[in-house]
Amino acid sequence: MAGRNPIEHDFVGFKPPRERIWQAIRKLREFSTNELLATIKPAVARSTARCYLQWLVKAGHVQATGQQSNEKEGCILRMQYALVQDGFEAPRVNRNGKSVAGGMHNLAMWRCMKALRDFDFHEIQRAASVGNVEVAPHTAKMYVNLLAKAGYLREARPRGPNYPTRYRLARDSGARPPAITKRQTVFDRNTGEVYDLRAAQEILDGLK
Repeated sequence: MAGRNPIEHDFVGFKPPRERIWQAIRKLREFSTNELLATIKPAVARSTARCYLQWLVKAGHVQATGQQSNEKEGCILRMQYALVQDGFEAPRVNRNGKSVAGGMHNLAMWRCMKALRDFDFHEIQRAASVGNVEVAPHTAKMYVNLLAKAGYLREARPRGPNYPTRYRLARDSGARPPAITKRQTVFDRNTGEVYDLRAAQEILDGLK
């Protein structure tokens, strides 16, 4: 199946808020909330940065080191923080500071697709479900089907009465897995390309 043509090319290097906050923390090493907000590019909402920062503190990645006065702000005391557990990937933690597997499913499946010669969605689901990552069959089926529609996968054997379609990887765009948005588009953070998988009528129906 031929993949859809990309509709955008200007998102190369785009990072979601969590990754932009983490990148700023790694750059500063020691900082206040205001210093962190001033460093995050593009900017994120103050509430978003504060929440993720507190989650990182609870998880032990960042430590609150005390308060420091700032003469430029009339000697207002500002809480200072320091990075204590560094890492390339932005930690995925919840409000309690616990690691979460959410978001790791696509990465696990993408790596399996690159490792296997050919596969069906059942095999991807089983291969990707390792350790703390548990991929549901319907999640694997949806991800495989959408990547096939976007042209990342090529059909290796058509579906039969008792077995699903087998695929092989046709487009390895890089280390980051293609992301599926709520609008049924595939966003490739390796290349910045966006593939809209909706039918033309669905797009027109959404116009006002």
